[in-house]
Amino acid sequence: VCRGFYEVINYAFLPNHIANLLVKDKNNLITIKNPLSERYEVMRPSLLGGILKNIDYNLRNQEKNLRFFEIGSIFLHKKNKNLDSSTLKISLDYDSYANEQNHLAAIITGSEPATGFDIAKKEQDFYSLKGIILDTLKHLGFEENLLVLEHLRDSLSYFHPYNCLHIIYNNLSLGYMGELHPDILEQFNIDKKAYAFEFNLESLSKAYVPNKKYKEFSRFPIIERDIAL
Repeated sequence: VCRGFYEVINYAFLPNHIANLLVKDKNNLITIKNPLSERYEVMRPSLLGGILKNIDYNLRNQEKNLRFFEIGSIFLHKKNKNLDSSTLKISLDYDSYANEQNHLAAIITGSEPATGFDIAKKEQDFYSLKGIILDTLKHLGFEENLLVLEHLRDSLSYFHPYNCLHIIYNNLSLGYMGELHPDILEQFNIDKKAYAFEFNLESLSKAYVPNKKYKEFSRFPIIERDIAL
């Protein structure tokens, strides 16, 4: 939030044609047998679909410079043989029909927040988002020497194949970041570049080892006196 992000909250359902864009294997999707409408056909496999709808709505209302994030659950079909057993062990409900995971995702587009009236605006890009992620992880206490940013040529379907990074900490996958693929932006009528990341919060929590020490606050408040002579 201190970096200019606004939190959004979306439904945990997506239209089928949007959900298909967010997975490589359609067997990962969990469909609803009796959806209220076509907009709620599939349990979301990623938080990015909902945030992209928020981006589209704001761009149509002339809000051009956006930073949105969301924290929530995503749902994958547990019966899929391709699911990683290590991922299932850290899911929210190991015995449920779905592999439910708690994720954090964000999207940025447009210009960076202004830092002064006389400073020219700079367009947000891949490196803007990378800097935000690395700075946040550093402030949380993650050690830089254990952090690996691995370029993926065969990236997730919604990321650009040449602008996608796999974020790994101490051999544990945290998530992915990169430029969103033009094809998925076109589905949401977004005509400008956008950049996103999505983290698995269970993996993030598992990798996090707090190393900061705190001391008790003074019970006596500070007193300041201004004496003019």
